Amino acid sequence: MTTKEKIIFEINGADVKKLKRFERQHKNCSMGMEGGKFSYTFIPTGLGLAITVECSCGQHLLLGNFLDGPSEEYDEKKLRPLTEADVQNQMFEDAAQMILTLENHRLFKMAMGQEQDFEIVYAYAIGLARYGDPRISKAILYKVSLDAQRREIKNYTGTEEENLAKFFDHFKRVVLEEMDKYHSENERLREKCLRK
Repeated sequence: MTTKEKIIFEINGADVKKLKRFERQHKNCSMGMEGGKFSYTFIPTGLGLAITVECSCGQHLLLGNFLDGPSEEYDEKKLRPLTEADVQNQMFEDAAQMILTLENHRLFKMAMGQEQDFEIVYAYAIGLARYGDPRISKAILYKVSLDAQRREIKNYTGTEEENLAKFFDHFKRVVLEEMDKYHSENERLREKCLRK
């Protein structure tokens, strides 16, 4: 069966002005792998149309009438072209966020299908650290460390709850220190790290 019907998505109104500013601001970004500089995603829902424009540098512009919320002004500072360091910092923050999600007992149980367990949290964090940003590895308090005389010290000798608390306390402190080094503006992650 063939059809001649078409589905057409448009960017119009104030969104056109924002898109043009975004394109001008990103004119010096390199071409993406597919040969273009920008990719467009249109997601129609019962709540409106959500449009995402992504530059090859990794920056995203959100457009559309999704949820009919008030239209945000174009913020050149927030939408500036991303550098390699920006991308690395975002990957670090995403990994930290994933590990910190396991701190919530209810989310852990929903995701893992069991009660919160130190060994699973630790193994998950080590897995992310192995293939991710080296700063995640630095944020993990390993099971064994060495003292000044190079003798082994076991870092987790308490109860399950004490070991989890020690792991997350160390992790949060180091993540905050790393975020401060590059002046991160991720307030959501910062609040999560400050929460006891």
